[in-house]
Amino acid sequence: MRREWEPEELIACWTLVEGDAALVGNTSGPTRLGFCLLWKFL
Repeated sequence: MRREWEPEELIACWTLVEGDAALVGNTSGPTRLGFCLLWKFL
């Protein structure tokens, strides 16, 4: 795993795109945050 990232690379890796919003829309509260983090991590 890389240890040094440029800000633009972090934004590209961790920002949700339009298709992701539809998947996240069915969750609520803390579950939404957890789902988003897992979705982008995997």
